[in-house]
Order: sequence, then structure tokens, then C-alpha cells
Amino acid sequence: MGGTRSGARFDGRTWVTGHPASPVRLPVHVLERRIPLSQLQVELVAADRKVWAGQATQVSARTGEGELGILPGHTPLLGILISGEVRIASTSGQTHTATIDSGFLSIEHDRVTIVAEAVDASQIRA
Repeated sequence: MGGTRSGARFDGRTWVTGHPASPVRLPVHVLERRIPLSQLQVELVAADRKVWAGQATQVSARTGEGELGILPGHTPLLGILISGEVRIASTSGQTHTATIDSGFLSIEHDRVTIVAEAVDASQIRA
């Protein structure tokens, strides 16, 4: 029963934290709560239409230097994309994949904009 966790002791129902002279009892669900990560606002745009827009946890695309993975908090970037797949992991748990010819992407303040001349979006689900 009594495992430790960062100086805390588990008594079977609650974690007991703090100084031994004045312990604080916290229910397990309070300590186990996960803080959600920030999300990316993503737009995938072809020359003639908006292909996909929504919230995502990750975006991957191919640049001349190699594969680029984008997570929330990524530093601002303006990059040139080459032909290949763009993968978007949406917050709903789906992965959307589109094939682009070439284009560019912009990342700033968790906003990702991908612009391409031609986009094959046949694998993108609504």
C-alpha cells in the first residue's frame, strides 16, 4: 500500500504530502489529473481551396533538409516544402494525410499554415 511519489506517501485512498508535522491529504484524482497540452491551429490550403482546418496535436511535413515534426510550442519558422506527405494528428485522435507537390509552411504562436499548389486530399477524412 504505502509507495512513495515525490516525497508523498500513498495510504490506499489518498496521497499524503507535505511536512510530516503538517501533512496534507489529497484525493488520488487530484494528483492524477493530467494537464492538457496546448494545441496547434492548422490550415492546409491548396491554390484553389482550403483543404483542412482544425486543431491538432502534431503536424509532419517534408522540407529540403528532411522531415519536420511540429508540436505545440514550436519556434516560429517559415519553411519550403518539397513533394511528399503532410500528416496531421488531430485532437480527435485521427491522422489526416495529404500528398502535396511543393509549397511552404508557416509556424507562429501554435498556428501552422501549409500552402501548396496542388494537394491530393483523397485520404483526408472530414
